[in-house]
Amino acid sequence: MRALLFCLAALITATPEFGFAEPMKLSPKAAPAANETRYFTAIDGLMGGSADVILKETRQGKAVTSALLDVCYPVEKGSDRKDRFVANLAVSGQTMTGTTQSIGAKLPVTIKLTRKPTGDTFEFRGQITVGEAVTEVASSDNSDLSEKEFQDNQTTDDGIATAPKDFTEVSPESVGVRVKLDAALEFLKGLKGQDVEVALGSLAVSCDALRAGEQTITMAVDPERAAALIAKARSQTGVSAAGWTTGVVEMDRAVRFAAADWRDGEKLNRDKLASAVSAVLARRLSAKAVSSAWNATTGKLKLTFKRPNQLVPALELTDTIEVTGLVSADKPGASDKLMLWIGSPVITTADESAGPRLSLSDESSGEEEGDQKDDNGSVDALAKELKGRADERHEIALPLPVGGLAQCRDQFIVGLRPGRRTGAILQGTRDKDHRIAGNRELALAALAPQLKHRLAVVADFHVRQPFRSGLTRHVHRHRHPERKTIIRPGRADIRSRR
Repeated sequence: MRALLFCLAALITATPEFGFAEPMKLSPKAAPAANETRYFTAIDGLMGGSADVILKETRQGKAVTSALLDVCYPVEKGSDRKDRFVANLAVSGQTMTGTTQSIGAKLPVTIKLTRKPTGDTFEFRGQITVGEAVTEVASSDNSDLSEKEFQDNQTTDDGIATAPKDFTEVSPESVGVRVKLDAALEFLKGLKGQDVEVALGSLAVSCDALRAGEQTITMAVDPERAAALIAKARSQTGVSAAGWTTGVVEMDRAVRFAAADWRDGEKLNRDKLASAVSAVLARRLSAKAVSSAWNATTGKLKLTFKRPNQLVPALELTDTIEVTGLVSADKPGASDKLMLWIGSPVITTADESAGPRLSLSDESSGEEEGDQKDDNGSVDALAKELKGRADERHEIALPLPVGGLAQCRDQFIVGLRPGRRTGAILQGTRDKDHRIAGNRELALAALAPQLKHRLAVVADFHVRQPFRSGLTRHVHRHRHPERKTIIRPGRADIRSRR
């Protein structure tokens, strides 16, 4: 009996199902939550609503373990001059506190904030003191961003092309120089007395420039001297990049032509070219040429014309028409081609008759460039006179639509601004969803997406490149009904619908 019990005990001990063959294992502890970085890029009302804010938080789960506040703000209300402070914040529960000093004015800064989650957003309340100025913070509905979302939004481009293949994307008279902030003042002082026109707006140091430690200074110079100016700038202390950038030239008002007939040796015969251009414009504008002058600093040509105003002929009013032009090689370095750009005419009307005169005000003087009066085909006429060709707009021809329904035509004019990205926007037929083609990507699939049966879209895309200094980005959309003829393959009928 004892032998039987002994054998049974040995059998139970050796059987894994009973759990005695191996030591008991404890369940492992849960791994701590990984650190995550989140960003707030807008806190409403901070510094009077004019501050550029970045609040960086490091979190472990839902708890904030550390935070950094980066604030860029005007030194005075409405000023273009900026200052900035960066503070590491001590976090205790929902409270964030810290002290630092502003980078420019060296003012003491004190931060006391309370952070409170409110559903999917966050609320911030407290005070920020800079010097003697106290800002009350009361901001709600603030959303945070992931690291990837934040970095994607930080992409900037100052538009400097150090070695452009031609002047279709950049302007021959416009030079950009990226320079360290601590070297910018000496660089600008070195431009005094030179035949260079510095853009006033580029002197202001933006918040992006303060954070990057560099600013981009843009200048206009005679295209014949632009390459030398760029080479000199590259050799100066603190300069990290120099090249051509966007300026006045618009490619849809440019003409490219052979240089041989307009040069004396290697030098452009400006008087001969100005005379030929002035004669063509005078005929097209039905006006009399009055003067022509070349700007020694920027190389621009200014032509002036006069003609009788036809609004009320009996009043004997006079139109004065000014047209600005620019001539350069069509690419940096040696070239056997020239490029002529002609701006839109600027017309002012005045009473220049003898005796008492009528005072006039022009309510249309504030019109945008796209609303300027027609110049009667001056660009095409110049291309013919100079035996060249006008630069064509970028257009994409789509095949004829099929089906029995045609949409009215949509026209899109997409404006560009230096240092920004743009895309063409397409609206699908009777569809609220928009299709967007990325920067310089006008894929046919994006322009003519697959549509449902018996639906068609016809779109005319006019992509302009207004390289005018300081031009704001804008998108004009002109929509009007147009009759379209639809030809069905395999059928003889032609349907015309609105």
